[in-house]
Amino acid sequence: MRRELLVSLDILSASMSLAELSAALRYEPSAASSHDKGSPRKTPRGDEKWQETTWRLDSDEPKNNPVEVHIARLAKLLPPEDLVAVLPSECKVVITAGVMHDAYAPTLDVPSASIEIINAYRAELELSFYPTDFGKE
Repeated sequence: MRRELLVSLDILSASMSLAELSAALRYEPSAASSHDKGSPRKTPRGDEKWQETTWRLDSDEPKNNPVEVHIARLAKLLPPEDLVAVLPSECKVVITAGVMHDAYAPTLDVPSASIEIINAYRAELELSFYPTDFGKE
């Protein structure tokens, strides 16, 4: 089975902008995948607006590294204690893992050390699995 991971730390807010979150965290988000509430988005139903701000920090680890390496990297980039010390209570924190795979029944093991990091962020874990053929003809 081949597998690649896209892992990120997401902060969701209904009331704060990217600029406000960045100022509070003293850290800039990954620009390509972050957006402000009310900014336009394309959907199958047509043009819509985002209902909340998503401040996203993408892991910069290679996609073929294990999930625990990605999560440890996020904790090094933005330590959990730094985040929880300044984050308003209305914000939701999520560690997301997009799993691209070519398996019939994919799995993803998340070691207990990674769960401890997720808990330190007071975050949820969201896993999304995307079947792909990785460009095979």
